Amino acid sequence: MAVRKRGYGLDGDIWRSLINLLPFEDLTIFGLSLSWPVYLVLPTGALALAWKIFWDVADKTATTKTLTTPPLATKAGQNRTHDKLDDVSGQIAQLREEMLAAAEKDGRPAPDAESFVDAYLALIEDDRGAFAPARQEAIAALDALKENNTVDALAEFERATMAFENSLAQRAAMRADMAREDAEDYRRLGRLTYVSAPLRSLGAYREAAKLDTSDIWALIYLARLEQTHGDGLNAALSVLKTAGSNAANDRDRS
Repeated sequence: MAVRKRGYGLDGDIWRSLINLLPFEDLTIFGLSLSWPVYLVLPTGALALAWKIFWDVADKTATTKTLTTPPLATKAGQNRTHDKLDDVSGQIAQLREEMLAAAEKDGRPAPDAESFVDAYLALIEDDRGAFAPARQEAIAALDALKENNTVDALAEFERATMAFENSLAQRAAMRADMAREDAEDYRRLGRLTYVSAPLRSLGAYREAAKLDTSDIWALIYLARLEQTHGDGLNAALSVLKTAGSNAANDRDRS
């Protein structure tokens, strides 16, 4: 490898003369002569390209991991459930025999004992307050199962099911009460805007009818608004048909 001083004549252009003043020399490698700007820029560009490739690969790897890895909370919940299932793995065989005997007696197919227990373990993991009674019964069933008392365990599992069903019914009743209250508020809005803003009144009565159709007179007002400001006569007749089917007496029907 030879190094030679790059020289330009005094009669060269100003730019080349300025370059000649810089303390760099040309580089010759295997007979190929490289000027100093080239052999200084090439390594920098190669380093930048390698850095970009590295970060692209790292970013793609992180994105793939994010998309394919379950949330930590979900994984933790699954691990806890599987650990508890492992705790009663020895008793599940006995439980399976009990369930099989009961199923044969009732003339129905036997459920999968492991899936059966796993469903109640998932209920134990559900920390919503509405299902606290069912959760306590499921814990009692699991404790009985750990003590090899499969008869009591099955009874506790059934009580957990009933408690869960009752919680669902109570929640549905609360939602029904809220729907009735919301319907009454929409009907009030309909009355407030019936004269001054009939389109707003129409929208309010429609929302009320979606939630509750027990108020016959609200349906009558809705039918009037449908005919005059809504979807026309057919829509009005449909509302009146609903009102007629919900009418409690002849006065309402008339």
